[in-house]
Amino acid sequence: EQIGGQSVCLLLRNAEIEAIEDRHGSIFEISAGFYGRSPRPSARAVRDIVALALRGGGMQPAAADALVADMPPSDNEWLFKLAQAAVGVAFHPDWEDEGEDIDDPDEDQDEKKVMPLAAGT
Repeated sequence: EQIGGQSVCLLLRNAEIEAIEDRHGSIFEISAGFYGRSPRPSARAVRDIVALALRGGGMQPAAADALVADMPPSDNEWLFKLAQAAVGVAFHPDWEDEGEDIDDPDEDQDEKKVMPLAAGT
């Protein structure tokens, strides 16, 4: 994935999932919120998920937190999609091969791609 001009890896492992739950509640409830089956995750939760996924992908904690904190509110919908993808791939690793990259909002807007929703959603 490309974020802020950097090539990064987003990965949620058990430690990151537990940190999300400590801050924002059940990961299953959050996951359901990405698909409209429960309340949508807050912007804070979305930003935390992305920062934690960056950490899980190997980025230093301070760098991951700073990268996400420096992103403007106008990037929140894009961050929502990144967080949705990170949570989805954590529980359904086979989705990673089915989806396409989620483009950086600073790139050409005509080429936006998102990860497909699960069947039946």
